[in-house]
Amino acid sequence: MLLVTLGYNATKAGLTGAGWASKTNALADENGLLKDVTTSFTAACPRQYAAQLIYNAIFAPTVVWRDDAYTNKTLIGDEDLPTVGEKFMGLKNPKGILTSVKYDDNDKTYTTEIDDGDLSFDATADYSALMGQQVKALYKEGKNGDDDTLYGIYAVSYTH
Repeated sequence: MLLVTLGYNATKAGLTGAGWASKTNALADENGLLKDVTTSFTAACPRQYAAQLIYNAIFAPTVVWRDDAYTNKTLIGDEDLPTVGEKFMGLKNPKGILTSVKYDDNDKTYTTEIDDGDLSFDATADYSALMGQQVKALYKEGKNGDDDTLYGIYAVSYTH
């Protein structure tokens, strides 16, 4: 189901008929869906791994059938297609350096900036421990003048 959400056609991708299980596992692994999943799929999938599979799918690029093959690149080939989270949920997940965290005592919020203010969020969490590190922010843009909804900021590489 998750591979179809990414854009695979079950028949074209070989996800039906003989050999469907091995092809499904191979495509899931190739698309990053099996990251942090350490269970065998010969039996029922435990809940925690099902949740991990869905989480991984949110950040996986979608695919399209082009020139007799699947690709996750745009027609020009210079960038990835949107992730499942971007395409279906409106999530943004940019990467940058955390450059500023300032606490506002009146609002009880932290103004957090990535790449010198290119991205700025008001958050209730203190991300100052990530200062100077490369981070990703997971957020959804506000509509009709509403503020963006920040779901979290996390390090993508550690610098010690």
